[in-house]
Amino acid sequence: MKMTLKKTWYRRVIEIDGLQMWLQKWSPDFKPEEDLPTALAWVLLPGLPFHLHTWQYLKQIVSHVGIPLTLDVATANKTRPSMAKVRVEMDLRKPQIDQVWIGMEYEDSPLKGFYQNIEYEGAPKYCKHCKNLGHNVLECRVLERMNQKKEQEKIVKAKDRVEEIGTILDGNKKNTQIMNGENDKKKKKGDNDKQHDKKDINKENDEAQQQTGQKKETIGTDPKTQMIEKEKDQEGTTKRRFKNKAKKKTEKKIPKKEE
Repeated sequence: MKMTLKKTWYRRVIEIDGLQMWLQKWSPDFKPEEDLPTALAWVLLPGLPFHLHTWQYLKQIVSHVGIPLTLDVATANKTRPSMAKVRVEMDLRKPQIDQVWIGMEYEDSPLKGFYQNIEYEGAPKYCKHCKNLGHNVLECRVLERMNQKKEQEKIVKAKDRVEEIGTILDGNKKNTQIMNGENDKKKKKGDNDKQHDKKDINKENDEAQQQTGQKKETIGTDPKTQMIEKEKDQEGTTKRRFKNKAKKKTEKKIPKKEE
């Protein structure tokens, strides 16, 4: 009974009517929609020195990979000196190491040893995202769909943002156009007012010039005004003559200083 259970457990996969059934150990964390992260696999140690092909050494070597369970028939019978093979229960969440240090340490000598290469046979892939066997995170379709959905949401948000910015820019453009139109209207109105003021000033100047011209004409044509102007001119000339004579008399009276 024990041997049958052991063989069945080591097979790991059983086919029933063409369908595969994976065997797993029960645990308190068991969920039907998730696969347990533990699996059985063969650990290969190629080129391992033949004197280390014993259970005492091999279980210590493969303990860095997982829990050692048993040796294969060739390793147990020592009929394949080129490679040792051990059945191990692995935690698929941990990274698979490809080398392990094998050496011995003595008190009177430095550390001596070598790196042993490790290969795996029958180790299934495990996805840490959806927690299912058969694929890893890089091949997870669930994660890929989620990433695609996120990318689409980012694209939609970017488009909405661009449209929002476009509407803001259009509104600003319309506002600037309205302000420019109002400024143009004010400028035109100011120019028109200036032109009207200039016309009014020119009109007033023309009217003033016409009035002064009419006054000059009336002054020139009126005989009384002409007589008055002549009398004023004669009085002015007589006054200038008297002043000049007075200046000459005063100059004669003042004696010259002797040198």
